[in-house]
Amino acid sequence: MGVLKDKISGLPVSRTFGQDERGYTYNSFRPSFSLSYPVNNFMFRYNFTVAPFVPPLSSLSDVRQQISDIEVNIGNPDLDPYPSYTNQLRIIYQVPRLYVQLYTLYTYRKNPVSTEVQRIDYIDGSYLFEYRSANQRNLEQLFGQLNVQYYFIPDKLSAYGYVGVSNYTSRGNNYTHHFTGCYGGGGVSLILGSFSANASFNSRYKSLQGETISYNPMYGGLSLGYKIKDIRVGASYAYPFKEGWSSGSKSLSELANNKSWTYIRDNANMVMVNVSWNFNYGRKYESGKKRFNNEDKDSGIVR
Repeated sequence: MGVLKDKISGLPVSRTFGQDERGYTYNSFRPSFSLSYPVNNFMFRYNFTVAPFVPPLSSLSDVRQQISDIEVNIGNPDLDPYPSYTNQLRIIYQVPRLYVQLYTLYTYRKNPVSTEVQRIDYIDGSYLFEYRSANQRNLEQLFGQLNVQYYFIPDKLSAYGYVGVSNYTSRGNNYTHHFTGCYGGGGVSLILGSFSANASFNSRYKSLQGETISYNPMYGGLSLGYKIKDIRVGASYAYPFKEGWSSGSKSLSELANNKSWTYIRDNANMVMVNVSWNFNYGRKYESGKKRFNNEDKDSGIVR
């Protein structure tokens, strides 16, 4: 059995800013609670946090920004900040050569800010899509990831892999969307004296915010390095994909259903060589070390 440890913290924060003659002052409170409990080779860790989100000044501006011939972006001065409640649970199992972690998360955001789309039709048959930021109903995320790392030769050869799934439910003022995305990755690391090698791959992570699905870039690569005293030379090969680096988004709006992708083809099959030299000069002095302890030991009981 182990020892139960917990920690509670929080600090009020005030943020004031303004535009023209209109000012905004937001007061927020960031409480957090953590709990850890070791049992033999297991470690259980729970964490709860409340994080406030403040709309950026660019979203609060009521300036109309033309995006295209039929699209315009409009800010909203009446946006309100919103809280995000996050529950995290980690279950860790560790023995000399094996490390396993199950990481789960549940996040609830009340009245999050996201973009609404409105179509404006004119008498002459033309139309315009207006994109405006607004507080929606809520956003829920349920997330789980399993990480496994095995040391074939301690401090020399190891491999790791992970798989995860993330489920989103986005409820807006006039829509409800559900989305589930899976991802994974892994790698191998080798260290033999002054020589090191690493190979890794990460699949594309997908997320939902409001009515927009975001597709993060995936990565794959190989790196080699060799250290000679204070000089280190290395070479790496990255993005072995035909389209190179890419990321995109997809709108689920019934009024403006579209996709957008960005490609950087010059990043495909990138080969890089690097040389670094770590040098020290001048006189050296021994300095004492002071340990910083930020643990809250106050029980909250008035004596």
